Amino acid sequence: LSVQGRLQYLPQTSSRTANGAVAFLARLLYFTNGEKVRFYVGPVLGGGNGFRLQVTGLHTKNGRTVSDTVRGGPFIFGAGGGMAVGLSESWSWILEANLLAGASDFSMVVDLNTGLRVRL
Repeated sequence: LSVQGRLQYLPQTSSRTANGAVAFLARLLYFTNGEKVRFYVGPVLGGGNGFRLQVTGLHTKNGRTVSDTVRGGPFIFGAGGGMAVGLSESWSWILEANLLAGASDFSMVVDLNTGLRVRL
């Protein structure tokens, strides 16, 4: 069982456009056997602000070009998988991908992540 925070920041020039999202994900991960390198896969469920997709090149009636964001969420579900490389007894380096879908505002995104994991 794993809990993962998802922080997203989108730099914006307008204060009327959302500039990010925060979500929390619970994952049930199934690992392969291995001493140094282990692969894993599992389902993802979560919620929060969901996630944001940036849309650019929108044309207004007065001829201006603007950008905006659309939300996926606030409920998130999907699947993920990756690789954990053991650095010590407690620490691992991870490289993973998550395919996430948002509901009730439907959209999908693929997240690529890397980082350090500590086993408590």
